[in-house]
Amino acid sequence: MAPPKNAAVLVGDLDRLPADFDLSLWHRRPPANHALRRLSIHGDTSAEAILRELFELQATAVVFLGLLVPEAVLAARWAGLRVVLVLDEAE
Repeated sequence: MAPPKNAAVLVGDLDRLPADFDLSLWHRRPPANHALRRLSIHGDTSAEAILRELFELQATAVVFLGLLVPEAVLAARWAGLRVVLVLDEAE
């Protein structure tokens, strides 16, 4: 089953997502079939691997949870995806 378009994709540790994190605050118009999906990158955290899977999922938004790959963040923004970074204060 193919994921819905306009999916928001999580990259990184799901435990870092705050309990009160509200996607509607940053996603302009969440569609009816809006889905929050976790990206499985199988240990490969290169920008190329992350972007390849984002495009396969037809993502329109991505949330980086503690995993910061600057090249992937920049490329996702360049590709028109909405990007949110959720980092620890120490990061």
